[in-house]
Amino acid sequence: MSDNYFVSLALWMFVPKMAAGFVQNLYYKFRYSANSPSIPVQGQKKYIRDYKRIFSLIILLYLLYTVVEVERSTPYNYYQILGVNQQSLNPRLLKSNFRRLSLQFHPDKNPTEEAHGIFITLRQAFETLNDPIKRYAYDRLGTSYLRCQKCLTVRDYVVGTIPSLIGTYAGTGLVLFLLNVLGQGQFGRYWRFVAWATMGSVELTLLFAPQNSLLHHLFSIVLPHRTVAEQISILHQIVVSIFIGLSQIGPVLFEEAEDDIHKPLSRLYNLNDVAAREANLAFRSAFEPFQDEVSNRELRKRMGKLAIDSRLFQDPDYTKMYSSVHERVVSKRRSPS
Repeated sequence: MSDNYFVSLALWMFVPKMAAGFVQNLYYKFRYSANSPSIPVQGQKKYIRDYKRIFSLIILLYLLYTVVEVERSTPYNYYQILGVNQQSLNPRLLKSNFRRLSLQFHPDKNPTEEAHGIFITLRQAFETLNDPIKRYAYDRLGTSYLRCQKCLTVRDYVVGTIPSLIGTYAGTGLVLFLLNVLGQGQFGRYWRFVAWATMGSVELTLLFAPQNSLLHHLFSIVLPHRTVAEQISILHQIVVSIFIGLSQIGPVLFEEAEDDIHKPLSRLYNLNDVAAREANLAFRSAFEPFQDEVSNRELRKRMGKLAIDSRLFQDPDYTKMYSSVHERVVSKRRSPS
């Protein structure tokens, strides 16, 4: 990912809202005369409706710009550097173009530091595309395939990429789960999990399915000059941008729906508060006759006796003895005198 891409994502946080406010004020200046009483003001339904429409349009346009910028800022791959076709690589043309370009940027012909860097890239590109195994690895992994120094076969490269793939999706899945638990980014959370699973399936298919699969054909139409690794990288960035855009639009478009949920909860809270006050009032009313000193003393005496009886009846021995005495008393009362 380029630095420009991260800057673009950072701008998502405040540029759309600033732009929406500016465009709305500009629209009202052209739409209404300066002293017109019909100019909508903040808080009115028309002002809120216009803001939502303008904000959504700006988000969609900014999203489109981000997608185009992601593709445009992706650097040239080895095929583009050496001027050969990715789908039908011509070995003779590959060698011819490499020879011509290497002579142009060879340190003996062009001693500048920039030319030296280009020459190293040209040589790396030729060695990669001229070797079927390295070419396969480069197409699917990009230049990261160079990290596997001990890989010699296609299987080595495939097995080597699995831990990284698992770590990436396990990490992003954990982040989504924690955001869900913490209650952050609630809007569209279901679709984020769907996109996470779909993205994983798409990436696995692009990495391990045959080159003539339907998904490869589809991506070769949409991004014809990009390798599988570049297609995956661009897709990652586009998915992230889409969900940032949705997280911006969602709370604005559906804030009324959230209010509809919070209103009954607020009413329930108020009813609970009223019930608590009524219970407190009833409790105080029940004890109001005992406010004088004599009644208060009698109440404390009875409540103390009640507390002692309650503790005694928790003792099984006392309960057994009490039941025995109670039965004898009852039997005496029932026997004829």
